[in-house]
Amino acid sequence: MLLRHDCKGIGAAIAKAFAEAGCRALAITDIDDKKLLTTKDYIISKHEAITVLTATGDIADEKFVQSFINGVVQEVGRLDFAVCSPRKQSHS
Repeated sequence: MLLRHDCKGIGAAIAKAFAEAGCRALAITDIDDKKLLTTKDYIISKHEAITVLTATGDIADEKFVQSFINGVVQEVGRLDFAVCSPRKQSHS
């Protein structure tokens, strides 16, 4: 399961729900490395057998997204689900 999220709110809740449902591998990304690792650590603390892949980056960057997806497929063999839950952007 590939999830781009804001590592809080709905994105973290979705990642945690997939882990709770028995997902064996998650790949999550965020632009904020600290929040990303906090979410990863929480999931692993509750589900020790799960594989959680992470990458810090911006999903607005097409090259980052393609690299991230390619890395996930290379690491776990396939991609079954993709969820995009970006944080709200403020406009000045």
